[in-house]
Amino acid sequence: MARAGSKRAAKTARPAKREPRPRTPSSTSDAALCLLLLLTVAGVAAEAIELTGKARLLMIAATGLSLLIGVWRPRIWATIPAVLVVAAGAAAAAYALRPSETALRWIMIAGAIVAALGFGAIWVSSLLRGVYRRMRENRRVIEALTQIDPATGVFKPHAGRDRLRAEVTRAVRYRRPFTLLVGKAKGWQTEVERRGLNAAQEVFAETLRTATTVLRNNDIIASEPDYSFIVVLPETTAEGGEIAAQHIQEAVQGLLDVQFGLVQCPDDGATEDALLREAYQALAFAEMANLPLISRRALNAE
Repeated sequence: MARAGSKRAAKTARPAKREPRPRTPSSTSDAALCLLLLLTVAGVAAEAIELTGKARLLMIAATGLSLLIGVWRPRIWATIPAVLVVAAGAAAAAYALRPSETALRWIMIAGAIVAALGFGAIWVSSLLRGVYRRMRENRRVIEALTQIDPATGVFKPHAGRDRLRAEVTRAVRYRRPFTLLVGKAKGWQTEVERRGLNAAQEVFAETLRTATTVLRNNDIIASEPDYSFIVVLPETTAEGGEIAAQHIQEAVQGLLDVQFGLVQCPDDGATEDALLREAYQALAFAEMANLPLISRRALNAE
């Protein structure tokens, strides 16, 4: 049972959107193919510009467009055409000016150096992007793991509050209700005196792990500092929240008797603090009246 609860908590903590796998850097065969294309385009462009002046204007326009694409979205599919067009334009200009053989040789050497540097920069940038993506994905995994309490298998208090705050923002913005449950063991001090603090803590942790097994994948459960816990039920009305609370109580029967205070957003509050305050007030009334569950709406009706 504990293992199932841990798997459920890990599934809840998993980010909703996974980062794409980093692309592998360009291989040597890719660089050789690009160099072959560069030489081919350079020769064709040189002949075209030598024959007509319109191709010269077309080459200038294509060069500017490719450079803009390469700066705006520096990807290998955009940078290589920019390098090809620039090299072709330089070769065409060299043929059009008809320099001496020595000058032409130096132009060709300089062009080869520029092409090598360009493809090297493409390879290095691709490699660095892959490293950055892996680091970002690892950081997200580490953050998710640090938000889980290893003793209970559920979210820690600060992580639970963060997710509650995000759910409040989503519910208010899109007018989609959700239910918040605040639960606590009935007679917790008596359990501590009867079992001892360490044994009572283990039972509380087992209770939370068991509760996760009856919740949905998108539901959020988090421990609270005073040995209570919160359950966030997205896209759930108060009636659905009552059913979920009953399922939790049935699942943990034999471990602890859990009482709940229930509120619905945005009817009972439109902020994190307001919802928690109303939920804890409902829980306090349930403890005083010895009730398994009380909603804020029912409390207001009374």
